[in-house]
Amino acid sequence: MIEKSYAKVNMAINVINRLPDNYHNLDMINVSISLHDTIKVKFHHDENIKIITSNDVDLPTDETNIISKVIEKVKTVCKVKFGYEVNINKRISKESGLGGGSANAATMLKILNKKFHLKMTPIQMVNFIQTISSDAPYQLYNLPSRVSKKGSDVSPFESKIKGKLFIVKPKSGCNTKEVYANLNLDDLVHPNINKVERAMKEGDVALLSRHVGNSLLDAATKLNPDIEPILNELKGLGFEVVSMTGSGSACYGYSKNKQVYRLAKARFAKDNYDICGAYKIINVE
Repeated sequence: MIEKSYAKVNMAINVINRLPDNYHNLDMINVSISLHDTIKVKFHHDENIKIITSNDVDLPTDETNIISKVIEKVKTVCKVKFGYEVNINKRISKESGLGGGSANAATMLKILNKKFHLKMTPIQMVNFIQTISSDAPYQLYNLPSRVSKKGSDVSPFESKIKGKLFIVKPKSGCNTKEVYANLNLDDLVHPNINKVERAMKEGDVALLSRHVGNSLLDAATKLNPDIEPILNELKGLGFEVVSMTGSGSACYGYSKNKQVYRLAKARFAKDNYDICGAYKIINVE
């Protein structure tokens, strides 16, 4: 079985507060883009076969791999026995804020649900996977969505913001735990997520431009000096909507003017960045 595992972009993130378990209460608008990893799975009757390989030499391929965690939990909870060979062709950079690992987890759960006729409903799949990855519940849907709480509440909606996002991820990354640890909760930017959602639903780029934002940006830029120059460059090129996704370090720009994308392609040399290019905003059922 072969499935694509799509990157997500947080158009806006509002960190509301810190919860007693040290996680954070979030309010976000997410979309998926055509940038993807590819998950290839071969199943075996011999349950002792447990092989994970990847083109990314830095990716762990033991029991700490997020796909391994999903598989082992399914085997335990759903009482199914099987062996597996999984190959992960990585294109989504780590420490980018694009949700590569959580996308892999969500894709693997969907593969297993289909292969073994587990008949998990979307809500059951969310409940199953949220303890493994807080981003994965959204990536079970891959539709423009408002996402809240720790990431477990996902409300898809029809978005009129179409076309592509220009993504730039520097060679340097951001460690999510470090970014959250460095948050100053008394001095956060709080984007108006209601207005961002309205702008997406109405296709109002001007409104979207005024209200996109990311509560994690200040903490991320203090840890990674490569982010702010990219945001400034994207704005200078003429992108109307510019922000950072997740905890960074990837940034995005959106415009209805195709010429801006051509200028960005000429400005950002691919050899200087982990990810650099325009990716279609997609809806994936």
